[in-house]
Amino acid sequence: IAFIEEQRWGKKRQAICVHCDSGNRMTKRGGTNIWHCNKCNLDTTVLLKSPMEHSRLPMPKWFEIIYWMLYSSKNTSQISRQVNVPYKNLWYCSMRLKSYMFSPEDRQTATTLRDDLRKFIKERGLSEKEELNVSHFDKTVQELLSGCHESNSDSESLTNYIIRKIKISHKKLSRKYLSYYVAEYVYKQKNKDRRNLFSYFIQNAFI
Repeated sequence: IAFIEEQRWGKKRQAICVHCDSGNRMTKRGGTNIWHCNKCNLDTTVLLKSPMEHSRLPMPKWFEIIYWMLYSSKNTSQISRQVNVPYKNLWYCSMRLKSYMFSPEDRQTATTLRDDLRKFIKERGLSEKEELNVSHFDKTVQELLSGCHESNSDSESLTNYIIRKIKISHKKLSRKYLSYYVAEYVYKQKNKDRRNLFSYFIQNAFI
Protein backbone atom coordinates (compact mmCIF):
# COMPACT_ATOMS: atom_id res chain seq x y z
CA ILE A 1 0.00 0.00 0.00
CA ALA A 2 2.85 2.39 0.89
CA PHE A 3 4.41 1.83 -2.56
CA ILE A 4 1.13 2.61 -4.33
CA GLU A 5 0.55 5.69 -2.16
CA GLU A 6 3.98 6.98 -3.18
CA GLN A 7 3.30 6.32 -6.87
CA ARG A 8 -0.13 7.94 -6.77
CA TRP A 9 0.32 10.75 -4.26
CA GLY A 10 4.06 11.43 -4.41
CA LYS A 11 6.95 10.74 -2.04
CA LYS A 12 5.28 12.58 0.85
CA ARG A 13 2.23 10.30 0.39
CA GLN A 14 -0.15 13.21 1.00
CA ALA A 15 -3.62 11.77 0.42
CA ILE A 16 -5.82 13.35 -2.25
CA CYS A 17 -9.56 12.75 -2.37
CA VAL A 18 -10.59 10.98 -5.58
CA HIS A 19 -14.07 12.48 -5.28
CA CYS A 20 -13.24 16.20 -5.11
CA ASP A 21 -9.44 16.29 -5.69
CA SER A 22 -8.89 18.00 -2.34
CA GLY A 23 -5.68 17.23 -0.49
CA ASN A 24 -5.79 19.77 2.31
CA ARG A 25 -8.47 18.41 4.60
CA MET A 26 -7.83 14.68 4.78
CA THR A 27 -8.01 12.64 7.99
CA LYS A 28 -6.79 9.05 8.20
CA ARG A 29 -9.02 6.60 10.05
CA GLY A 30 -6.94 4.91 12.74
CA GLY A 31 -5.65 1.43 11.98
CA THR A 32 -6.89 1.47 8.37
CA ASN A 33 -5.86 2.67 4.92
CA ILE A 34 -9.04 4.72 4.64
CA TRP A 35 -8.92 8.50 4.47
CA HIS A 36 -11.85 10.79 5.20
CA CYS A 37 -12.22 14.01 3.23
CA ASN A 38 -13.55 16.79 5.43
CA LYS A 39 -14.39 18.87 2.37
CA CYS A 40 -16.83 16.52 0.59
CA ASN A 41 -17.42 14.30 3.65
CA LEU A 42 -16.62 11.07 1.74
CA ASP A 43 -14.12 8.29 2.42
CA THR A 44 -11.38 7.34 -0.02
CA THR A 45 -8.46 4.91 -0.31
CA VAL A 46 -5.44 4.82 -2.58
CA LEU A 47 -7.01 1.86 -4.43
CA LEU A 48 -10.23 3.66 -5.33
CA LYS A 49 -10.72 4.07 -9.10
CA SER A 50 -7.92 1.62 -9.87
CA PRO A 51 -7.73 -1.98 -11.18
CA MET A 52 -7.45 -3.20 -7.58
CA GLU A 53 -10.60 -1.46 -6.35
CA HIS A 54 -12.80 -3.79 -4.22
CA SER A 55 -10.44 -6.73 -4.89
CA ARG A 56 -9.83 -9.38 -2.24
CA LEU A 57 -6.69 -10.59 -3.97
CA PRO A 58 -3.57 -9.79 -1.88
CA MET A 59 -1.55 -6.86 -3.21
CA PRO A 60 1.65 -8.94 -3.76
CA LYS A 61 -0.35 -11.19 -6.11
CA TRP A 62 -1.53 -8.15 -8.08
CA PHE A 63 2.08 -7.05 -8.45
CA GLU A 64 3.11 -10.52 -9.64
CA ILE A 65 0.33 -10.53 -12.24
CA ILE A 66 1.27 -7.05 -13.47
CA TYR A 67 4.92 -8.06 -13.74
CA TRP A 68 4.25 -11.17 -15.82
CA MET A 69 1.76 -9.34 -18.05
CA LEU A 70 4.25 -6.56 -18.79
CA TYR A 71 7.49 -8.50 -19.13
CA SER A 72 6.52 -11.85 -20.60
CA SER A 73 4.63 -13.32 -23.54
CA LYS A 74 2.88 -15.87 -21.32
CA ASN A 75 -0.85 -16.35 -21.88
CA THR A 76 -3.47 -16.23 -19.13
CA SER A 77 -3.27 -19.95 -18.32
CA GLN A 78 0.51 -19.83 -17.99
CA ILE A 79 0.45 -16.76 -15.74
CA SER A 80 -2.27 -18.40 -13.63
CA ARG A 81 0.01 -21.33 -12.93
CA GLN A 82 3.04 -19.09 -12.43
CA VAL A 83 1.44 -16.94 -9.71
CA ASN A 84 -0.77 -19.73 -8.30
CA VAL A 85 -4.05 -17.90 -8.80
CA PRO A 86 -7.17 -19.71 -10.14
CA TYR A 87 -7.66 -19.15 -13.86
CA LYS A 88 -11.02 -17.38 -13.54
CA ASN A 89 -9.64 -14.95 -10.96
CA LEU A 90 -6.53 -14.34 -13.03
CA TRP A 91 -8.59 -13.74 -16.18
CA TYR A 92 -10.74 -11.17 -14.37
CA CYS A 93 -7.64 -9.40 -13.02
CA SER A 94 -5.97 -9.35 -16.43
CA MET A 95 -9.01 -7.81 -18.10
CA ARG A 96 -9.14 -5.06 -15.48
CA LEU A 97 -5.43 -4.37 -15.97
CA LYS A 98 -5.81 -4.22 -19.75
CA SER A 99 -8.40 -1.46 -19.24
CA TYR A 100 -5.84 0.67 -17.41
CA MET A 101 -2.80 0.09 -19.59
CA PHE A 102 -2.69 3.42 -21.36
CA SER A 103 -1.68 6.83 -20.06
CA PRO A 104 -4.53 9.37 -19.56
CA GLU A 105 -3.86 11.06 -22.92
CA ASP A 106 -4.14 7.72 -24.78
CA ARG A 107 -6.79 6.04 -22.66
CA GLN A 108 -9.77 7.51 -24.50
CA THR A 109 -8.35 6.44 -27.86
CA ALA A 110 -7.68 2.94 -26.51
CA THR A 111 -11.21 2.73 -25.08
CA THR A 112 -12.65 3.82 -28.42
CA LEU A 113 -10.59 1.15 -30.18
CA ARG A 114 -11.81 -1.57 -27.80
CA ASP A 115 -15.45 -0.50 -28.05
CA ASP A 116 -15.47 -0.08 -31.84
CA LEU A 117 -13.62 -3.33 -32.54
CA ARG A 118 -15.89 -5.29 -30.22
CA LYS A 119 -18.99 -3.71 -31.81
CA PHE A 120 -17.67 -4.46 -35.31
CA ILE A 121 -17.24 -8.17 -34.55
CA LYS A 122 -20.57 -8.46 -32.70
CA GLU A 123 -22.61 -6.75 -35.43
CA ARG A 124 -21.26 -9.07 -38.11
CA GLY A 125 -21.75 -12.18 -36.00
CA LEU A 126 -18.50 -13.63 -37.25
CA SER A 127 -17.62 -17.12 -36.06
CA GLU A 128 -14.16 -17.96 -34.75
CA LYS A 129 -13.27 -19.71 -38.05
CA GLU A 130 -14.34 -16.91 -40.40
CA GLU A 131 -11.68 -14.54 -41.71
CA LEU A 132 -11.53 -11.24 -39.85
CA ASN A 133 -10.60 -8.12 -41.81
CA VAL A 134 -10.29 -5.09 -39.54
CA SER A 135 -8.03 -2.93 -41.70
CA HIS A 136 -10.07 0.22 -41.10
CA PHE A 137 -8.87 0.20 -37.46
CA ASP A 138 -5.26 0.68 -38.62
CA LYS A 139 -5.35 4.46 -38.22
CA THR A 140 -6.43 4.24 -34.56
CA VAL A 141 -3.85 1.54 -33.79
CA GLN A 142 -1.10 3.59 -35.45
CA GLU A 143 -2.16 6.62 -33.43
CA LEU A 144 -1.73 4.63 -30.22
CA LEU A 145 1.65 3.28 -31.35
CA SER A 146 2.85 6.89 -31.84
CA GLY A 147 5.72 6.16 -34.18
CA CYS A 148 6.59 2.71 -32.83
CA HIS A 149 7.26 0.78 -36.05
CA GLU A 150 5.58 -2.56 -36.61
CA SER A 151 7.07 -4.40 -39.59
CA ASN A 152 3.94 -5.88 -41.11
CA SER A 153 3.95 -6.69 -44.81
CA ASP A 154 2.52 -4.11 -47.19
CA SER A 155 -0.26 -6.48 -48.21
CA GLU A 156 -1.48 -7.05 -44.64
CA SER A 157 -3.33 -4.54 -42.49
CA LEU A 158 -1.57 -3.43 -39.30
CA THR A 159 -4.47 -4.49 -37.07
CA ASN A 160 -4.72 -7.94 -38.68
CA TYR A 161 -0.94 -8.33 -38.36
CA ILE A 162 -1.14 -7.57 -34.62
CA ILE A 163 -4.01 -10.04 -34.14
CA ARG A 164 -1.96 -12.73 -35.91
CA LYS A 165 1.01 -11.98 -33.62
CA ILE A 166 -1.22 -12.21 -30.52
CA LYS A 167 -2.56 -15.62 -31.58
CA ILE A 168 0.96 -17.07 -31.59
CA SER A 169 1.10 -17.04 -27.78
CA HIS A 170 -2.57 -17.86 -27.15
CA LYS A 171 -4.07 -21.29 -27.75
CA LYS A 172 -7.54 -19.81 -27.94
CA LEU A 173 -8.44 -16.15 -28.40
CA SER A 174 -12.08 -15.22 -28.02
CA ARG A 175 -13.23 -12.54 -30.44
CA LYS A 176 -15.52 -11.20 -27.76
CA TYR A 177 -12.49 -9.86 -25.88
CA LEU A 178 -10.09 -9.58 -28.80
CA SER A 179 -10.07 -5.79 -28.56
CA TYR A 180 -8.55 -5.96 -25.05
CA TYR A 181 -5.69 -8.14 -26.31
CA VAL A 182 -5.03 -5.76 -29.20
CA ALA A 183 -4.85 -2.83 -26.78
CA GLU A 184 -2.46 -4.78 -24.52
CA TYR A 185 -0.18 -5.70 -27.44
CA VAL A 186 -0.08 -2.10 -28.69
CA TYR A 187 0.74 -0.85 -25.18
CA LYS A 188 3.61 -3.30 -24.71
CA GLN A 189 5.07 -2.52 -28.13
CA LYS A 190 4.85 1.22 -27.53
CA ASN A 191 6.64 0.93 -24.18
CA LYS A 192 9.03 -1.98 -24.83
CA ASP A 193 12.10 0.27 -24.48
CA ARG A 194 10.85 2.19 -21.45
CA ARG A 195 12.92 1.80 -18.30
CA ASN A 196 11.05 0.58 -15.21
CA LEU A 197 7.82 -0.11 -17.05
CA PHE A 198 6.32 -1.58 -13.87
CA SER A 199 6.43 1.74 -11.98
CA TYR A 200 5.28 3.60 -15.09
CA PHE A 201 2.21 1.36 -15.35
CA ILE A 202 1.36 1.74 -11.66
CA GLN A 203 1.59 5.52 -11.89
CA ASN A 204 -0.75 5.72 -14.89
CA ALA A 205 -3.19 3.10 -13.61
CA PHE A 206 -4.10 5.42 -10.72
CA ILE A 207 -4.70 8.62 -12.68
